[in-house]
Amino acid sequence: MIKIRKIKSADKERVLTISSKIWDGEDYIDSVFDNWVSDKKREFVCLTDGEVMYGFASMKIMPDGSIWFEGLRVDPDVRGRGYGKKITEYLVDKVREKGGIIRLATYFKNYESLHIVQKYGFQKIKGYNLLEKETSPVGEKFNKKKVGVLDVDFIPIDWVFYKNNTKNFAYTEQIVFKLGDEKGGVHVSLSEKRGKDTTMNIFKVEYSGRDDLRYYFAMAEAFAFQMKQKYICTMLPYDEKLVNIAMEYGFLLWEEATENVVLLEKQF
Repeated sequence: MIKIRKIKSADKERVLTISSKIWDGEDYIDSVFDNWVSDKKREFVCLTDGEVMYGFASMKIMPDGSIWFEGLRVDPDVRGRGYGKKITEYLVDKVREKGGIIRLATYFKNYESLHIVQKYGFQKIKGYNLLEKETSPVGEKFNKKKVGVLDVDFIPIDWVFYKNNTKNFAYTEQIVFKLGDEKGGVHVSLSEKRGKDTTMNIFKVEYSGRDDLRYYFAMAEAFAFQMKQKYICTMLPYDEKLVNIAMEYGFLLWEEATENVVLLEKQF
């Protein structure tokens, strides 16, 4: 019999076994499992068929009351049985009962998850171009300051996108900074994760020329390394000039695509 229930600490081994089969073993669930289980503002559930867990997913209440849906995983050995659809339906129905907005972000080639959520009425609202670089001790000095009002729609922290409003910013402001000088700079957000996947996002840039941007990238890398962020990445709308400068600096583009991360939304 198929059941959906809350995940407990005792489920960790099975959850991580499923997770280890995702993204060639590079999935991030191991770095968030303990936090997700203990988070009282989160619905972290699994699907069991008989006595065996075959999939899981999570959704949490954001500071502004919207819902963030993430971590949908199904054991690759049993795909095609509709388990992902059942988990999604269960969580979406939870939101439908109370009304509101539910959002998620995913890799643009995550076709299975995209197919499932689009069947439930999720619509793409934004696309981003992600480039990534492993940090190293570049030795560049950086000027860091907290930021106030930002003219961006969303602030990405890891792969969670916080709508830029007063309630969310009161939460995000502790890990959002501007690095730069009087001519410009980059806005960054530190990772909330622990372990191998810590990544600092660059989500806004202000620069006049190639040398300026390379200088700001070096600042970002120095700051990220100091803050023990293993990677820095861009989470920005596609800009050909910026992509070329970033790749010259050492960032790697995951795919030859103008948008490799998509943000989707459904309103009830």
